[in-house]
This record gives sequence, structure tokens and C-alpha cells, in this order.
Amino acid sequence: MKYDLDYVFVDVETSSLSVETGEIIELAAIRTNRKGKVLKAWGSRVAFNGKIDEETKKVNHYDPLDWDGAPLLRHGIEFLRDAMVTGYEEKYIVVAHFADFDRAFIREACKSINVEDPFIGRAWLDTAQIAWPLVHSGALATRSLDALAQFFGVVNERPHTAMGDVETLMRTYWIMIRRMSGAVAVGETAIRMAENSEIVKRGLRYLGI
Repeated sequence: MKYDLDYVFVDVETSSLSVETGEIIELAAIRTNRKGKVLKAWGSRVAFNGKIDEETKKVNHYDPLDWDGAPLLRHGIEFLRDAMVTGYEEKYIVVAHFADFDRAFIREACKSINVEDPFIGRAWLDTAQIAWPLVHSGALATRSLDALAQFFGVVNERPHTAMGDVETLMRTYWIMIRRMSGAVAVGETAIRMAENSEIVKRGLRYLGI
């Protein structure tokens, strides 16, 4: 059975890693169909109170001038909803890397400005969870997006920006899923071949199976 779902890939950049002390400074999202075709992409910085922790400032190469004229958070959330949800069917899931982080910041932002969460009621898929088997096998040292993207040969042209990260997430996800689907198909073929093998059948009969 195939599920005819769209996918909305989301990334947020924040002024701190803590939802209690930080706020959203960038939002980006890409919507694709179930075959990976991009339907819509949107991203923007959003105005915030200017407080940013030193680690975030260093990683993001923060320059206050880059935020001049950025839309208010309220408008950023509305633009995100209009770009990713309005005019589309509701058959979609949200995809993020370490999804609890993005989900918490979006939820708290919406509560703080009294607007509806654009993804309320949607299922969220966390690609960091999908990465666990690769960590267990030793193929990855960490579940970071950078490590996962590098493993699948995806280069992030704009690291530590919302649009750069969400593009990388989308490309990595579709490569990963297609390889997984191929592996499943190969495995199913091998099983069918084995089931049709006279040697296997004789062995199963010998074991009384």
C-alpha cells in the first residue's frame, strides 16, 4: 500500500538552544510530494529582540544588519503557513532533524504571539531517529545533520542557515529513503528466490517446517 502524502521539511534557527531563553531568528520550509518533487520552498529571517548567546553568534556568524527589515515573527509564521499549507490538501507530514527542537520552538512561538500553530495535528518525522542504525553500525559517529548528509554525499552550501539546512535535510532524506526502498526490494527478491529454491525447500521439509 502506498500513502499519497506530501512532505513538509522544516528548519528553524534560534538565538539559543533553550526554548525558555531563546527565540526563532530564521524559518525555512520545503514542501515535496511523495516522489520528492519540490512543490514550494520558503525561508526568511524574522525580527527578534536582539539577544543571542555567544555560541550561536559564533556558529551563525551573526551580523545584526542582516536582520534589518526582517518580518515580525507573527508574519513569519503566517508566511510559513501560507507557503506550506494554504491551498494544499491536508495529506502531509512534517519532517525535521531532531524534530522535538523545531516543534517546541514553533509551538512556543505561536503561543507567545497567540497565533495557531501552522502544523497543529500533523505527524512529525524525525530523521535523527532514522539515523540510529547507522550510528549503531559504526557508519556514523553522531546523528547530526552534517554527519548524515556527508554519509549520503550531500553538501550543505549554506550551513547553519535555515534554508541551507532544510535543503540539505530534504536532499538527504530522499536519498536515504530511496536507498532504503532499494534495499527492501532487493531483500524481498532474495526471500522470494530462497522460497522458490529446491535446496531451501528440501531443507525446510527435513526440518519439518
